[in-house]
Amino acid sequence: MVKINNEEPLRFELFKENLDAHEDIKTFVVKIKHQQNGTWQGEVLWAERQERIKFRSELELLRILDSAYTEDEGNSIEKASS
Repeated sequence: MVKINNEEPLRFELFKENLDAHEDIKTFVVKIKHQQNGTWQGEVLWAERQERIKFRSELELLRILDSAYTEDEGNSIEKASS
């Protein structure tokens, strides 16, 4: 459970029904390791594929996330970050 600004905790169960109804939903975990030169560096995990990709800027992170929706099914997401 996540509690934000003293509001009611958010529960994953509230969203599960909507997630199950949409096959094209992708889940990412973003880990920010450093902030340097006004940008983020870290890694993103694509949960459904158990694929981990490092990024060097917010723009690179956005390109990785975008590529998950625009790539062919057989390709790796890593191609977007190179």
